[in-house]
Amino acid sequence: MKKLIALFSLLCVIAMPFAVTAETTVPEINWADMEPIVKASEISGSFYSLSDMGLMFWVPDGLEPVEVSEEDAAAGRYALLMDEEKTCALSIDTLYMEGMTLDQAYENAVANGMKEPEIVTVNGIGTLSYTNEADDIGSIVLVDTNCNMIIFSFAPFSADGAEIVFSFIAASIMPLE
Repeated sequence: MKKLIALFSLLCVIAMPFAVTAETTVPEINWADMEPIVKASEISGSFYSLSDMGLMFWVPDGLEPVEVSEEDAAAGRYALLMDEEKTCALSIDTLYMEGMTLDQAYENAVANGMKEPEIVTVNGIGTLSYTNEADDIGSIVLVDTNCNMIIFSFAPFSADGAEIVFSFIAASIMPLE
C-alpha cells in the first residue's frame, strides 16, 4: 500500500505542471520523466517495435502479441497484444482519413462523447488521448503526415490498475531508435 501511495504522489507531482499550464500550452510527457515512476511501480516490461510505422512503446510483461485475423487486418488492425487469459488487450489500429489533423480528431472525439479528450505531446509526437466509457476503452491517437490515424486502445480500461498501466504505455510511445 505504501508503494501505491508513493506512486500516486509521484504521479501528482509530475502532473502538477501540466495542470497549471494546460489552458495555455499543450501538455508534454516524456518517457525520461515517466521511466523512474514505472520502475518505482515495480511493473516490469520491455519495448515493442512497430518498425513499419517507425514507432516503439513500452509493454508490461504479460501482454504478448497475438495473430491478427485477416478480417481484422483488412479493417485496419495492425497489432494486438493480450494477456494469457485474453481478458486484457492492447490493440493498434490504423485508419486513413483524408485531410485528418490532430485538431479534427479532437473535435471528432468531443462530438462522439469521448471522456476527457486532450491533446498531449508525447516524446515530441502530437497525440490525442481520451476514454470511451461505453466500450470501456482508453485510447491514444496519433495522426501522421499522410492523414493516417494510429490508434492505441487498451481494454478493459476500468480494470484495477489499467489506467496506470495504460498511462505508462501511452507515455512511452516514441520514434523508433
